[in-house]
Amino acid sequence: MNHLKFLFTGLFLLLFSILQSNAQQVELPSPPQDKGLPYTRSAHANAMDALKNYTAIFAGSKYSYVNGIKVRLDDKDILRGDAVLKNGVIFVPESFACMMAAKAFQPKPIPAGLEILASRWVYDFTRTKTIVPASVPSIQLNGTKYISAVAYAKSLGKQTLQTKRGLLLICDNSISYSDNDQILSDCIVSAFDTPEKLMEPDMTMRYIPLLKEQGKWTEHARVSPEKLKELEEGSETVWPETARNAYDFSGFNYKLLGSKVPAPGIYPRLLFSPEDIPMLMQHIKDNKSAMKSFIEIEVLFKKTWWDEKTSDGMIFNLLQEGKLDEIRSQQNFKNEGPAAYHVAKLTKDHKPGIQNSHINYMTNCLTTMALYALLTDNQELGKKVANALVTYYKLIEPLVEKHIETADSEFGINPEDANNASTQWRGMHGVLPHMDLAFSLDFAGKFMTPEQRKFMQTLIAKATYGRRTGGGDGPRRAWRDINHVTWHLTHHIAMATIE
Repeated sequence: MNHLKFLFTGLFLLLFSILQSNAQQVELPSPPQDKGLPYTRSAHANAMDALKNYTAIFAGSKYSYVNGIKVRLDDKDILRGDAVLKNGVIFVPESFACMMAAKAFQPKPIPAGLEILASRWVYDFTRTKTIVPASVPSIQLNGTKYISAVAYAKSLGKQTLQTKRGLLLICDNSISYSDNDQILSDCIVSAFDTPEKLMEPDMTMRYIPLLKEQGKWTEHARVSPEKLKELEEGSETVWPETARNAYDFSGFNYKLLGSKVPAPGIYPRLLFSPEDIPMLMQHIKDNKSAMKSFIEIEVLFKKTWWDEKTSDGMIFNLLQEGKLDEIRSQQNFKNEGPAAYHVAKLTKDHKPGIQNSHINYMTNCLTTMALYALLTDNQELGKKVANALVTYYKLIEPLVEKHIETADSEFGINPEDANNASTQWRGMHGVLPHMDLAFSLDFAGKFMTPEQRKFMQTLIAKATYGRRTGGGDGPRRAWRDINHVTWHLTHHIAMATIE
């Protein structure tokens, strides 16, 4: 596993740092999106058309395609269970043997409402214990047994084809694929990219405009031939970690964590559960600073959101009554609208009544109001807030879907979009209020109808699926070294609401 393949952080952050000083640069043209080029909207369909009759594996990727359907090679190590190339032989985790030996493939379907994720969806399937002949070569990696994919396939009487680039095709019948079409070959290789790494980083420079203009990283940084070889061919550094049995929890009061996490679908569930609410409210009453903040919330809301004559109050009414068309008719997205946390106005005439900075004013106020309704057991207010939040996120849903459908070659035409890789959580920050997303459902979920909860759960799944945080998409060390790690914790918190 080489370091350079962990490039969705590396290349895009390097690109951003080099080009951001020239913010006035003319936007580059994006390549045609309907010609089957890699990193375009039609890339997936082009690659799958070529792979639809095979089981396809690529050295370095944790994914396989079975008749054009993406699956994981290993269901134990879902982050780094990659196929590996040793002396020209491709080895895969032994747990994938059942898939290679299966007579039929019946993956579990995509949950209803998430069809837009079909091209990036990783399908689950039932794995069964499969006996691999002792004659099949194997190796041990990180305590896991890996088997030779070609040798095992041949023991099953299957045909195989392995290309110079590391693509392995397996089929019961003869294989007609030829690796002579460069664009198709590139398209197939790019289909095996993971959110953590690119299979062939240099290839992106042929299809993503800004990366092409930037050039290879060695044009901007000096590196000795020895170090370059180490980076390209060496293994990722395994940093020492404190053993789990070395942690000492004696003296830690687990009762301070509150009650047990409730069953999936019960809200609130992230910071506390429903049965913890009386205890929290009592703590607030017993603490002067907390009670002062609680009273301040009431005063601010009475002067703004709870007063129908104020601008916030009028917006609150529009949201809780679900008047989507009326809100949209009053929006100019250059200056206001949903999602952008640095823009407080929802409509052109909206005048926020509470001082705010660098937040999404709408959802920050509404989630606070939902928390207030929880603590005071105010069912009427809670339902109004739930309706308002769902309406707000319905305004956002088309923007989320547009972002999902945008290809990397489209993101890669403007330095300002350098963070918007298709597998990056960072790009979603300008599309939906990531700091409030989880708590919008967690605090208001109790007051929502089943249909409203399902809508919010589906939206969160759309926004978070197949994405990685800053530092979470690179080598293990990067997770500790990136200063946006805690800011991007919103990705994990959002996913925890829909576990």
